Amino acid sequence: MKKRIVMSAAIAVVAVGVLSAQLGSRPAGFTVHHSESMPLSFYYPSSWFAGEQDGNLLIVNRQSLLESSPMEAPEVGPGDAFLVIGILPSFFMEMMGIPLDDVSAILEVMFSQMVADSSGNIGNEHQEIINFQGRAVAAIAFDDASQAASGTFFISHEQDDVIIFAVAYGLRATLDAERRQMAQIVSSAEFTGDMTNLMQ
Repeated sequence: MKKRIVMSAAIAVVAVGVLSAQLGSRPAGFTVHHSESMPLSFYYPSSWFAGEQDGNLLIVNRQSLLESSPMEAPEVGPGDAFLVIGILPSFFMEMMGIPLDDVSAILEVMFSQMVADSSGNIGNEHQEIINFQGRAVAAIAFDDASQAASGTFFISHEQDDVIIFAVAYGLRATLDAERRQMAQIVSSAEFTGDMTNLMQ
């Protein structure tokens, strides 16, 4: 039986309301996706594929991976990358006293929660801040000793009221090779909602 992806927040994506935002300039070789299930838009590599399943946003580099359930760890092989992207209200972090101007601090709190919700086999290898056009994305690589595949967790906080997060899944060598490209996807994401759909 497939194991659930350890970041439960990636499955129960929370759609919240903020002032409308517009996407920035499109990176070369990228295309745009406007979500049908939540008010979120982002750019992704033209050679990749974006889809939506049960209210979850999936970005993958092999089209057949779109058939994988975001509720389960997908079957991945060499070269495969599977990304689930979502949004979280910033006030959740504020209530915990987390400084919202520090994406590393947000990442550490959310990663700690992910580890607490897991089977206890999660370990982290590498953490870094990746910048694209002045936008900072915090990334942490992690491995689950009970699984062959690994993960990378991303956080961006460019809009005051929301945090953009994503969980990538694949073999470690693939995730390391694709980390900057996946971070660029996360950095481009814009929440485009309004206050009327707050917490709906």
